[in-house]
Amino acid sequence: SDTERRGAYDRMLTASDQMLGEVLGAFAGRSPDRMPIVIVTADHGEALGEHGHPYHSTDLYDPQIRVPLVIAGPGITARRIAETVSLTDAVPTVLDLAGFAAPGSRTVDGASFADLATGRRPDDPDGGLAFAAMIKDRSNPGGLTAVSRGRWKLIVDNDNLELYDVRGDPGERNNLIGQNPANAGELRALLYAHEARAQQSPFE
Repeated sequence: SDTERRGAYDRMLTASDQMLGEVLGAFAGRSPDRMPIVIVTADHGEALGEHGHPYHSTDLYDPQIRVPLVIAGPGITARRIAETVSLTDAVPTVLDLAGFAAPGSRTVDGASFADLATGRRPDDPDGGLAFAAMIKDRSNPGGLTAVSRGRWKLIVDNDNLELYDVRGDPGERNNLIGQNPANAGELRALLYAHEARAQQSPFE
């Protein structure tokens, strides 16, 4: 049942929180400038009935692809950032925060947002980009792609387009594709340009 699934999900979150507390507790005696860089995130979310799906790997709505991203460490002040970032940016970001230069773009995907994490540049709630794709495998037909920038998100399923204002409509219920074709076209162009630059997935 939905109640049992939500209960199991909540228990897993509680257990994860306790394990994280144990790991970070080992550094409790360190001075702030010697604390490790800590990043807490997830590989995917979980649909708990949203859009009719009880699990993950079924769609590209936010319950499945928008995940926590918490960064703490020396030089990082606790605050909430509204700018869109992508998990593909995590590797160059942590290298940058640790004082190293990330490999070139042909070697690693993404770009560092360390300057955003440390406050060296301002948060841009309407900026940033994140791309998502359903990769074909034995349990998934693939074919869906999405791009998010600020409050806007476009989902592309062949010729079917869905455009959402995820701040005004966090449940992604009101498809605005007919009301905002210019914005959708701009996002679609960004998505196609990204796909053209990306190398072929090792899963295809």
